[in-house]
Amino acid sequence: MFFRGSRYEAVETATLRSADGGEVRYKRLRPVPAEPVQMAYVVQDGDRIDTVAWNVFRDPEMWWRIADANADLTPEGLTDTPGRVLAVALPVR
Repeated sequence: MFFRGSRYEAVETATLRSADGGEVRYKRLRPVPAEPVQMAYVVQDGDRIDTVAWNVFRDPEMWWRIADANADLTPEGLTDTPGRVLAVALPVR
């Protein structure tokens, strides 16, 4: 259902049966792991969460690792303030 390396890859899939007998498959809630913070990133003017992910991981789709490390439900707001220091949890390899 999700690509290899997706943050949802290991999350359990569940099935819900509707009144008409149909099935809906869905992913259960993904717990946000408490990964150790290994580095910091200082927000620059004009940064976006995807550009920060590119600068750190060389992959803009890894933005969620930065959002998770900063426990923020609105990741767009993480880069609103130049000079803000963001925590970055690096992938475990």
